[in-house]
Formats: sequence, structure tokens, C-alpha cells
Amino acid sequence: NSLAMIATANREYTTANAYLAEALTIARQKHHWMLNQLLGNLADLQVRTGQLKSAQQTLTQARTALSAQYGRALQGPEAWRESVLDLVEGSLDLARNNPTRAQTKLLAALNVLNLRFGNSGFFVSRAEYLLAQDYDALGLRTKANT
Repeated sequence: NSLAMIATANREYTTANAYLAEALTIARQKHHWMLNQLLGNLADLQVRTGQLKSAQQTLTQARTALSAQYGRALQGPEAWRESVLDLVEGSLDLARNNPTRAQTKLLAALNVLNLRFGNSGFFVSRAEYLLAQDYDALGLRTKANT
């Protein structure tokens, strides 16, 4: 999973896909607790590579696995995990040219992720990057620069 995230961040999408395919095979066979994370990362990769229909399906699987694993804890201390998937959904909305819906998802996710990780880190940076794209799509370039 970590290697796939690094490859994705470096835009090495073929490599990331190979890592995720291997990790997902193992996670499914072993009923591993990281299945929801792997599915979320695959959905993110699918958005980045323009596979929007697959991304939506994979994101749905990730949310189902996350809910099964954490249940009510997602309303409390584990809420950040759902916010990570909201980032993927926000990027999917952007790819589908729906920046208004993306903005709502991304702002809510950023608030939760800031509480969990502070003002830095991978997920916070990703949220800020996506919000900058979102503001640009909405014609709010000055907001994108802040």
C-alpha cells in the first residue's frame, strides 16, 4: 500500500497499479484490515487515470469495507478515514466537471483531516491541492492561491 501511494504521488501509475493489484489479492485472500484503504487508493488511481466509472465502483466497495470494519466509530475518532475517501470522491466530482459538489466534499474532508493530522501531511496536502483545482474550476482563482 505504501509503495503504491508513493508511486501514485510520483505519477508512476502503471507501477502503482501493479502494487495495488498485488496488495488487493493478498488482502482479499487474508480478509486483511487494510482492504478499505487499498480500495480507496485504487479508486484514487482510477480517477487520476480517467477510469471514472471504475473509480465510482471501487469507491463504493471501499466505503462498504470501511463501514463494515469501523461502523459507528466513523462518527467519532475514526471519522478521518471516511474523509480520506471523501477526497477521492471530491476528485471524482472534479473529473466529472462538478466543482460545486466537489467543493462541499473537499472542505468537509479538509476540516476533519486538519483535526486529525494538523496543517500538514499527505492527506491535508492532497485536500488543499484538490481545493485549489476546484476553486480554479469555479473561477475563483484568488481563493485558489490562498
